[in-house]
Amino acid sequence: MKTLMKKRQLPLFLAIIMLLGVVTPIAIAISDELEPPVISIVINDETEETANAVETYFVETLETPLSAFTAIQATSAASLPTDVELMSLTRTAATAAEAGNMFGADSGVFADASNLTAWSNNTQKAVGGTGRTPIVFNNAQTTSGWKPVSVAGLDNADAFQIQFSTAGYDNIRFTCRQKSTGSGPDGFLLAYSVGSPTGPYTAIEGSRTGTNGIPAIQRMSNDTYAALRDSYDNFVLPSEIDDEAVVYLRVVFDGLDNLGQNGNTSINDIVIVGDARGSGGTVVNKNALNALIAEAASKVESEYTTASWAAFAAALSNAQAAAADNNATQQEVNAA
Repeated sequence: MKTLMKKRQLPLFLAIIMLLGVVTPIAIAISDELEPPVISIVINDETEETANAVETYFVETLETPLSAFTAIQATSAASLPTDVELMSLTRTAATAAEAGNMFGADSGVFADASNLTAWSNNTQKAVGGTGRTPIVFNNAQTTSGWKPVSVAGLDNADAFQIQFSTAGYDNIRFTCRQKSTGSGPDGFLLAYSVGSPTGPYTAIEGSRTGTNGIPAIQRMSNDTYAALRDSYDNFVLPSEIDDEAVVYLRVVFDGLDNLGQNGNTSINDIVIVGDARGSGGTVVNKNALNALIAEAASKVESEYTTASWAAFAAALSNAQAAAADNNATQQEVNAA
């Protein structure tokens, strides 16, 4: 444990140290082994039992006047579970689309910011309708018939489009069920765009239906919810969409190029889940670290001993690097 020592010693008063964020349980102990005495706060992490789970921060004790930097040994016990539902959408009856020509999500952390639409020639089209499988994309709404990626290109091919957010989450997974009528689209792939509904889109490797364990699209004349079949099942989406305010995922027609204006296709039971940002689902909270860095900026080197300032300056540099790293895990932030 390092201590930043003032050149002149003054009495140490009991420190009141406020940690930003909710962490429990907390054990506080005063050590007389260092001069002046130092207050240590240990926050036990129920998910980490090893000594490596205890990391070190530098914070200032409150003195009259202030003089010493002490160490807070801490790990976070605050975590969110994995498999957090970001959005889900199910329709069991065939209906027309809702306001804005879209189907809104039913539940999830970002339900209010999530919806499903249909696109052709990179233009939003009508989706839904009565007398068909729920959430249907009708051939009559396409731009002069079905256009797969091989004909129209990735951005202009016919597609379902799902808007959602991943802010604060990573390891995003996608699940849905699909079907087409006997002459409808017979294959799909996934593509994403961050922030723009019109792209450009990036195809997701290994996402074509009928490959890599993804079921092939079932084509049948039965226009009911019960006719839908499993399609993507917890398919892991690329890390490029992690922790983004707005993401667009397209389920793009990538099959036969001679369908013409025939058949329909449907999607349903859409579920998108993710894990809280950080290692093992732990929320990365930099509030405490940023507060300490701000306080450290007020220190004047000439007021401290050379040896203690060198150790403090190195720790501060590491802390600033961790605070600036958008991909830092909670373990890395704690270690700063």
